[in-house]
Amino acid sequence: MKRFVLIFLVMIMVISLSAESALTRSYNYEYNYQYTAAIEAMQSLIEASPKDVFYNLRLGWLYSLNGDYANSEKYYTTANKLDKCLEAQEGLLNVAYATGQWEKVILLSDEIIKKYPQNTTVLFKKGYAFFAKKEWDKAAKMFSTVINIYPYNLDSRCYLLACQLYSGDMMNAKKSYEFIKRYSPTCAYLEEYEASLK
Repeated sequence: MKRFVLIFLVMIMVISLSAESALTRSYNYEYNYQYTAAIEAMQSLIEASPKDVFYNLRLGWLYSLNGDYANSEKYYTTANKLDKCLEAQEGLLNVAYATGQWEKVILLSDEIIKKYPQNTTVLFKKGYAFFAKKEWDKAAKMFSTVINIYPYNLDSRCYLLACQLYSGDMMNAKKSYEFIKRYSPTCAYLEEYEASLK
């Protein structure tokens, strides 16, 4: 009986070390921008544990880095089904954002914002989706929400300025312009929009 227990413990240690080794290799490849190799290093792990949330999240991330958004979405979807964690939901949002699926970005953002209303990254992406759809008022509302939480978010300030200009809200556009000019005098947006404000 003792021998069986010893063999069993050795087997567990070997499996554990093998998994750790594959994961370490994957991280090392990722660190060196070798995303295909990082994905390949994860294959034995996901095959052995297809319902492991972390492995699915990691593969979603790696496929996204590699520009394979279809596989990225597949693994993030699996992770989200196993555990509706923020990481899986943000992964799906990032895939939709990277591929310009603006309606999907808005829907996924809404789901996340219900639980995390102060998540400025998600609020910004929702604002950008409206901006891409040229829905200036809705986009401005989202960028303003980000600014209320994070007043010195330059990207949100610049996109808010653009929304204000495109919607003809010149009074607020001038205020936004002055804020940005004071905060970041070399901001490229200033030069781009300066003529419109004169």
